[in-house]
Amino acid sequence: MNKELQYLDLFPSLTRIFDDIFEDSFKLNKKFFPNDNQTYPKYNIIAEYAKDSPKVESFEVRLAVPGFKKENLTVSMKDHLLEITGKEESKEEYYMCKGFSTKGFKQSMIIPENYKIVEEWTRLEDGILKILFKLNKTPEKEHLIEIK
Repeated sequence: MNKELQYLDLFPSLTRIFDDIFEDSFKLNKKFFPNDNQTYPKYNIIAEYAKDSPKVESFEVRLAVPGFKKENLTVSMKDHLLEITGKEESKEEYYMCKGFSTKGFKQSMIIPENYKIVEEWTRLEDGILKILFKLNKTPEKEHLIEIK
């Protein structure tokens, strides 16, 4: 028997505690980030806090989509689930080196229910898709968002 396994067998309750902690953490992460294993495209979420308050007044999701045109991107919101889809545009190009990936993708994020997309600020700028959310009292309905 492996020495490490023998050591763990001496402390079965400790092993069970660690297993429970990591299993619960993994389940929680999957609940809030259903596509967390999907690393393409990369994104940042920038928060803006209310003055003298720990409350997030607005936040912006920034998705790196170099090589995509706004016509190839779709942003939709349904039941607090933000879905961003990029359709691959086929081109007859031969690369010596290709650093930018332009493969199709679908990225989903769960958005807190008291935030609403500010559609006039959803834009594609310098290869970055920017989607602004503001604190709002009225619930968000399902719809597509136009990218500026």
